[in-house]
Amino acid sequence: MGSEENERFTLACGYMRSIEDAGCSAVYLIGSLDESILQKMDGFVLTSGGYIDPIHFGEAPLPGLGEINGSRDIRELAFLRKLTQVRKPVLGICKDMQMLNVACGGTIHQDLYSIADGSFLQHNPKRSREEAHHVVDVVSGSFLEKRTGCTSLPVNSFHHQAVHRLGDGTRVSATSSDGVVETIERKASPWYSVQWHPETMVNCLHSSTLFAAFIKHTKELNYDTY
Repeated sequence: MGSEENERFTLACGYMRSIEDAGCSAVYLIGSLDESILQKMDGFVLTSGGYIDPIHFGEAPLPGLGEINGSRDIRELAFLRKLTQVRKPVLGICKDMQMLNVACGGTIHQDLYSIADGSFLQHNPKRSREEAHHVVDVVSGSFLEKRTGCTSLPVNSFHHQAVHRLGDGTRVSATSSDGVVETIERKASPWYSVQWHPETMVNCLHSSTLFAAFIKHTKELNYDTY
């Protein structure tokens, strides 16, 4: 799902390329989607963009919030409610990791750098989107660990918000050294998500592995087990 700006829907090419490079056909879905369409898809990648309106997790906007896209938030939350009914795998990226958490009843930090202790890494550096910026520690037994075979991963970073209180049924599957949640998963949906942008790290093996593993999972998953 892409962004809606200036009467146009837009989507960065890296998402489509990453899915196609992993051996699957990518379909760009927009607008109101009924269940018959969703049932024809193997899985879904949610593609980031903007900041979440805090009204969706019961908070007032704080000064460091940033620009929100209210119409997109409403569309995505409605979309995720439909996906809980069809139980197809979802991979959420960056802002859409946070959106998955909110959809499950969780909250986010509206601005990490407004928190008084100042203990957080720089999560939004001015550098190439293809470059790793810091390392995340992967939780043993998580989807990420099982599919990449790694206990730590170098990742890029382009956010000033982060998961705060976890949503119902979710668990943390990787964190950065400052404790910021970098991936969450929710087996019962089944949803998986990462805070970084693997679609831009084209020279990093674990990024392509992540897309390939997710697509493989959509094909092998037995929905009756959930």
